[in-house]
Amino acid sequence: MDPNSVLKAVVLSTNQYTNNRNENNLINLERQLDVLTNLIGPGKSLKFFLPTQILPTECLTSLLDLLNEPSNPTDLLTKTMTVLYNLGADNDIKTCLHTSFHVMPSVAHILLLHSRSPSDRIVLQSVQLLQRITYNSRVSYPSSYADDLFKFLMTHIQGTESDLTLPCLGLMANLCKNNVSIQAHIKTMENVKSVYKALIQYLSHSNLTMIVFALSIITSLCLNEELGDKLFQPKNVNQTFQLIFNILIQGEDITTRRYVVDLFVFLLKSPKIQQSLLVFEHLGGGVQEILNLLTRNSEPEAIAKIFELLLAFCSSSGIRCTVCQTLMSLPTLQSTEALQQQIIQPGVSEPFYAILHWASQSYNTHNMAPLVALDFLKEVYEEMLDSGLTSQLSPRTDLSLPILTEQLVQPVGCDDRAIKHHCQKIVKAVDILHVLASDETLRSTVAQSFDIKTCVGILEHQLNHNNIGITLGRSHTVSEWSNAGVDVVLHMLDLMNSLQRDVPGLEKHIHMTLQDPRLIPFLASALTSDTRDKVQTALSLVSIAAKLPDFSVIVLGDSIAANNASKVIELESLKKPLNIEHSPSLSPGRHSHTVKQLTFESKVVRENGVHGNTAGPTDSSVQSLIDRMQTGLEIKDMKASEIMDVYEHKLASLATKESHLQDLLEAKAMALAQADRLISQYRCRRAQSEAEARKLRSLLQDAEKRNEEYSEKLNEVRVEHERTVGEMEQLIAHNENLQVIAKDHDQLTVQHQEQSKKLETLERKLKSKEEDNQSLQELYDMLQKHNETLANQHEVATERLAKLDEERKNLTKILKEREKKCTELKEKTDKQEKDIRKLQRECENSDSAVEKLREDLSKSENEKKDFKQQATALEKETKERDTYIHKLRNELEKQTQIAKMIHSLTSGNVPESNVKL
Repeated sequence: MDPNSVLKAVVLSTNQYTNNRNENNLINLERQLDVLTNLIGPGKSLKFFLPTQILPTECLTSLLDLLNEPSNPTDLLTKTMTVLYNLGADNDIKTCLHTSFHVMPSVAHILLLHSRSPSDRIVLQSVQLLQRITYNSRVSYPSSYADDLFKFLMTHIQGTESDLTLPCLGLMANLCKNNVSIQAHIKTMENVKSVYKALIQYLSHSNLTMIVFALSIITSLCLNEELGDKLFQPKNVNQTFQLIFNILIQGEDITTRRYVVDLFVFLLKSPKIQQSLLVFEHLGGGVQEILNLLTRNSEPEAIAKIFELLLAFCSSSGIRCTVCQTLMSLPTLQSTEALQQQIIQPGVSEPFYAILHWASQSYNTHNMAPLVALDFLKEVYEEMLDSGLTSQLSPRTDLSLPILTEQLVQPVGCDDRAIKHHCQKIVKAVDILHVLASDETLRSTVAQSFDIKTCVGILEHQLNHNNIGITLGRSHTVSEWSNAGVDVVLHMLDLMNSLQRDVPGLEKHIHMTLQDPRLIPFLASALTSDTRDKVQTALSLVSIAAKLPDFSVIVLGDSIAANNASKVIELESLKKPLNIEHSPSLSPGRHSHTVKQLTFESKVVRENGVHGNTAGPTDSSVQSLIDRMQTGLEIKDMKASEIMDVYEHKLASLATKESHLQDLLEAKAMALAQADRLISQYRCRRAQSEAEARKLRSLLQDAEKRNEEYSEKLNEVRVEHERTVGEMEQLIAHNENLQVIAKDHDQLTVQHQEQSKKLETLERKLKSKEEDNQSLQELYDMLQKHNETLANQHEVATERLAKLDEERKNLTKILKEREKKCTELKEKTDKQEKDIRKLQRECENSDSAVEKLREDLSKSENEKKDFKQQATALEKETKERDTYIHKLRNELEKQTQIAKMIHSLTSGNVPESNVKL
């Protein structure tokens, strides 16, 4: 089934239905919409539907005309929304629908029109279509439909759970994301607290998508407020991170994974969240599970979002180190053949092989997954080289270098987007090779895998086929991949420059390419670019090429000036467009007149060109040669000559007729081409004007609402005016009181004169103080130098203090243990003394027992003396430590006093005692 024929049938059936609304045309239109829905269903390619072409633009215009007509049947509107929902799966079509065609007001109007019956299918389709269109798109606020739309979403978020709850949460998350005006409006609503409670309840829901939507809304609204501080405080932040990691790993829906990745990327922009994530206990395990998702998932969209999250991790230096160490610490295979088989197969067993697998994919697989895979691979190698872990990289580069060199192929194809994608892949692969070549140990392996012929072939292809080089940068019709081709040339030459010492014969090719005049438009385009890296790379190449003899700096300057002039002309043309583009309703007579005028001018130009070519210094030689031919070919027979003259005359007339017809045919072809061009411009302009009309209609409604608000404010101002009249009377009475105060002011002037005399004396003192200040300034310079030395001593002292504190803590522990032993010994001695007293009473009756007890007592006293000696020794050690610590503290206090004195000197308030010191 030809897609163009399907689109033409949809446009034709839409025009028939709008011109004649009957059942047959309605049935035909619905059947054509069903055919288009089957053609662009989920999982099918939408590369044929380019919004920049005329036929898709007409198709979108006709679909929006159906939506903007409220009298259309509900079934027709639902089928139209189904088509738009399927088309919104492509990012380019989605942005075109949102920015160029302004589809959101139309869909919101239909949603609000049918909002009284939320069980209708069209309401659910409207919310789903709005959710898809507003994803990663900024919505302008205020607008005519915004307040009613927010009320509708709030009621369904707070109400009982239904089929509308999930898409309403997703739409609210899209509207609140990175939109300060909408966030401020929602915060000022009356029922915002009940909405917060409902969102917090959704965090414990069983549906992971609903949890992600609720969490993204809360973070957008309350990240820097009290609720966000509670959610991401140190007690709860670990649970929040664990929840996000679980949803990311366990979520099977692409929508869930897309929104949770966006949420994580948004959180990582906060330095506070980055610090909390670095301290997170399970960060390594979570990163490893995310890397394992690359091996378990085969959907390109999900893979692209995973790489986006990994790149967000790499934006923080601490987390990037964790990611790279987790990736490179996994076990590797020993056989290179087994490794290559793993990369070629769609299902791989290790994340690193999955990265190489997705980096080697083409544009037909996905337009973003290969590019972000190469970006992540570059981050990995940069981190590993910065950390000095080249020993871990050596087995991996043997596998990654063939994959990278396979991307260095000339772009082949007719689709500009595919060629642009291939050029971007070449640039990213070259950047990775440049990163590897920056390390001395890996430069030799990169040089061995570097092929001069392929790189020179890529450069020749760009120099010969890129529009920037062909048109010398002056063409207004630059193809979509031309700027990407400029990046290819710049980065390839930069890589060749870094490898010229290691690859034999490469320096010769670099010098030939830099001296090639075809390179000048590329350098001029890069130097006039608005990207910093491109300008710096071009400047480095120009600095190298300027040393070569055949490099023309004058031509480069002319090309840069021409690029700047073309940009100025483009700006002026945008400010002053053609009149023919601004007249959508062009009459047929006027159109034919303009076409005739264009054909006449082209014919005159062609004739002038022919005459201009025949004129010149060779006219005399050509005329003499014609005279010779005429004299040599004269026919003497008069009848034969007359017959020949007749035939010659006829042949000449036929030749003139043929040339005239050829001119007419060429003029007609040019007129038809110009007419087609005008028709296409008219259709595009019509679509844009209709979109602008819809936007102006919504702005008019906004203006009417604002006028009503202004009228209410005007009434309020009138009431306030009456109040101000009463206040003026009060002010008059107050003025009389002020006159009494004026008399007091005269008395104060006398006092002011006295104070002025005192001021003169103070100024004299101030001069003397300024002189003192100069001397103090000199003293301050001396103290500042001394402060630097003291700061160094302070650092050393702090380190010693830390060590001494640790030793003091250990000694206190030992002292406590010894004190416990001493207390135990004291208790034992007390008991023994009691026993001695008892024994003394009994000593009269038992002398032998007394002698034994005396011996035991003497032994215990000896032990007691020993323990006392040990305790005194320990006390001496602690006293010595305390004195040493006390000395250090005194030194610290002196340093702090000196620092305070320096601070007071800098502020100008110097106490006299310190100055005397």
